[in-house]
Amino acid sequence: MANPFHIVRSIVEAPLNRGRSIQAITKFVRWQVGARVDRRPRVIPWIDESSLLVRHGQTTLTGNLYSGLMEYEDMAFVLHALRPEDLFVDVGANMGVFTIIASKVIGADVVCFEPVPSTFEGLQAQIALNGTQDRVIANNKGVGREPGTLRFTGGKGAMNQVVAGAVEADAEGQEVAVTTLDSELSNDRSMMLKIDVEGFELYVLQGAASVLSSGNVQAILIELNGNGRAYDIADEAVHAELVKHGYTPVAYNPRDRTLTVLPTFNTHGNTLYVRDPDVVASRCASAPRRTIHTAYGQQV
Repeated sequence: MANPFHIVRSIVEAPLNRGRSIQAITKFVRWQVGARVDRRPRVIPWIDESSLLVRHGQTTLTGNLYSGLMEYEDMAFVLHALRPEDLFVDVGANMGVFTIIASKVIGADVVCFEPVPSTFEGLQAQIALNGTQDRVIANNKGVGREPGTLRFTGGKGAMNQVVAGAVEADAEGQEVAVTTLDSELSNDRSMMLKIDVEGFELYVLQGAASVLSSGNVQAILIELNGNGRAYDIADEAVHAELVKHGYTPVAYNPRDRTLTVLPTFNTHGNTLYVRDPDVVASRCASAPRRTIHTAYGQQV
């Protein structure tokens, strides 16, 4: 169980809650009490015309209720850099928050992948709620370096992962079909990738050599936090693979919409890689502002 002190501190320190600590904590307490009394899912207005279907305990969703944008820099970047004519590829979609940003808020086409059947049902529910079925191809598959099957853990929410290497001690799991991005995507349009697969990122990239070499991938948001050690993969190997294909790690500041080139990847959380920092920065600077309803109507 998460430490309540750490939860409250993260809510208070969230960028969109600054100056509103009391309101943010009050909202958190009200949700916790209300969700325990009435455990039915609730529809929460989120960004512009988008909504989230949220129930108690769904931390990847409730974080956006408490903080506006749970992953502030990363979500703001997608809001600013993605265009309706782009394709957004969501690998490890989980409950679909990035898929909803791309398909509902931006109006882009999305191809998403979520291997765990129970989580995939939740992803489908978010897509249906937002009415973006015509723009989203949702795949109940894993993604790796070659087609086949892999065993995934179950019941860990956003922490589910491939059962292999150091993860083999987990006896639970289920066989899931696995595909590659090269076999699922065409290389004829501008696209953005989000890859969050709990340490399996290098294998996803190795199965996407043609996509990455096409010149059409403008940006890649990828998790690098040491989880690859479970498969004997160092974060440095993932970084090297992306650099080999011509991508540069950057930091994004949503408040002034600027990119800063980094010497290497972030050691905690996600790292943003872009093909051309100047082109992406220009996109971000010209994007419309978006209203975050769960952050007191603030705009980003």
